[in-house]
Amino acid sequence: MSELQALLLCSGSGSRMTELCNRMLKCLLPIANVPMFWYPLRTLVNSGVKGTIILHSRESLVLRLQCTGFHRSL
Repeated sequence: MSELQALLLCSGSGSRMTELCNRMLKCLLPIANVPMFWYPLRTLVNSGVKGTIILHSRESLVLRLQCTGFHRSL
């Protein structure tokens, strides 16, 4: 069997959540002090996915910097 791969969509401006998304990307909003995108990413890893592409918006550097602290605990 081939390895499972996934695409995680982490884009969107949060236009319906303007007060929360004024200073950070929607996917980085914390839920229990963990960025929102972390939960589906952890589910993918726990399901046996070996590779994940995170598709994000134009603020990619911000997302990349935020991700660096979380990959170790996957």
